[in-house]
Amino acid sequence: MKYLFQTEHLRIRRFEADDAKQLYENHSEEEMKQWIPNESYESLEEAAGAIAFYQCRVDDGHLPYVLAVELKETGELIGDTGVNEVEGA
Repeated sequence: MKYLFQTEHLRIRRFEADDAKQLYENHSEEEMKQWIPNESYESLEEAAGAIAFYQCRVDDGHLPYVLAVELKETGELIGDTGVNEVEGA
């Protein structure tokens, strides 16, 4: 797997199809919904579709550019980060 960049504790990488279950679970947490309520997924299939979309956008170099964040020590997907256009900017 190719890591785009890493810190002492984290690795940032392109999403993979196998990440769908963990992405769905991460975004289903009530605390997560408090901060980003429009980014929860109704089903595992919807999370898988989001990953496919993110993969295409990264491959094509278009926004939104969303990447997976994992713990370096365990490889566990703990979140995601990205860049998107800001309305009115």
